[in-house]
Amino acid sequence: MGTVQKAHEECGLSYNRCRWCGTASFRRLLCPVCASSELEPERTTGHGVVVRTAVVHRYTEAARNES
Repeated sequence: MGTVQKAHEECGLSYNRCRWCGTASFRRLLCPVCASSELEPERTTGHGVVVRTAVVHRYTEAARNES
């Protein structure tokens, strides 16, 4: 497989879509609308606009350990 074709196929964002109500969500264990746990992974086509993004930093003891 060519490098350009491989890069094109890897384009896009991964997300989950609920089997019951069809709601798309990002990194959730349950659907935010109907609370179903039946989420199927999907991938965008690579075209579109990211409206919002956030990075959440959580404190963990392992992150503070110094060797």
